Amino acid sequence: MNSNTKRKLIIVGAGVTVLLVSYGISELFASKETPPRKAPPKGKVSVFAQEVENDTIYPNLSATGPVMASQSIELYAEVQGLMNPGTKPFKPGVSFQKGEILLQVSTEDKAAELISQRTQFQALIMSVLPDLELDYPDQSPEWKSYALSIKPDQSLPDIPKIKEESLKRFLIGQNVLSRYYTLRNLEINFSKRTLRAPFSGLLAEANANPGTLIRPGQRLGKFIQPGDYELELAIPFEQAKRLKLGDPVNIFQSTFSEDTLVGKIKRINQTIDQGSQTLQVYVEIKGDQVQDGMYLRAELPISPYPNALEVNRNLVFNENEVFIVQDGKLSSIQIQPLFYTSNTVVISGVRNGTQLVTKRVPGGFSGMPVEIIDEKDPS
Repeated sequence: MNSNTKRKLIIVGAGVTVLLVSYGISELFASKETPPRKAPPKGKVSVFAQEVENDTIYPNLSATGPVMASQSIELYAEVQGLMNPGTKPFKPGVSFQKGEILLQVSTEDKAAELISQRTQFQALIMSVLPDLELDYPDQSPEWKSYALSIKPDQSLPDIPKIKEESLKRFLIGQNVLSRYYTLRNLEINFSKRTLRAPFSGLLAEANANPGTLIRPGQRLGKFIQPGDYELELAIPFEQAKRLKLGDPVNIFQSTFSEDTLVGKIKRINQTIDQGSQTLQVYVEIKGDQVQDGMYLRAELPISPYPNALEVNRNLVFNENEVFIVQDGKLSSIQIQPLFYTSNTVVISGVRNGTQLVTKRVPGGFSGMPVEIIDEKDPS
């Protein structure tokens, strides 16, 4: 065997040996099992919680509404004519005493017509007096005195009392009664040319000026009694049921003002607004600090809720659930919301001694491991 052949055998043998060794090593490592990875220990989430102590809650209901004068009358014209001023200018803010003339409507043509009608009525009665003297001698003197008492420029006096049915039929046949009642109706309408103050107050609105033509049904203005007002509030039905007449109400002059007035619940409308499902509640306000048309904020005390607690609104989820801590884990329980404010809600259904979560837990779920941080703990 020459040297070249030996060299080739050595090389081949070395290569085979390397392959066998490599295969043996790989089989050795493959035969060993890979140890399972250990899951990292789950950490506990810190939450704020406090032990529940149910109590009687006295909530205040906040609402905003317009102010209206308790005594307010819309003024309308009932006759046609030119407007004449009364004893004072017909202007907004002018005060009038009860019975003072607010304005007058000039109706000279109606006044002349009334004089003519009274004169004709007087002549009609004089024309039937001879028949009365013949057929009803006992009553004719009374009717004669009545005819003489009629003054064409004054209101018609009441007719004498008719004692006999036959006399009544006679006067009806002579058109005496129909002419009398027609004339009285004209006098009533004519008296409406003068508009007087129904009570002591002031003009809040004036929509007519002296010299303008007034027509029947025309709105002339608004007359109110200052110092006596009502605050109109729309209250949800369920909450309005817990209000009582006469309860005191704190009233704020603006949303940002702490200056308060004290009123009282005057009346509660029992008709529900179909759109908003609210009742109208009226609060009495006395004083000159408010004006007709203002918007005020009120806080109304409602009947207390026993065995309840008040929590932040963002703690309630799914409308009626809250988180508690039980055995070191979060747990959700159902509660009953009783009363909502802008930031809080009064609830019931949580037992005394329960650890209630008092701050929202981002991503919280039932079964989450937690540790409690006492909210009162300064550390």
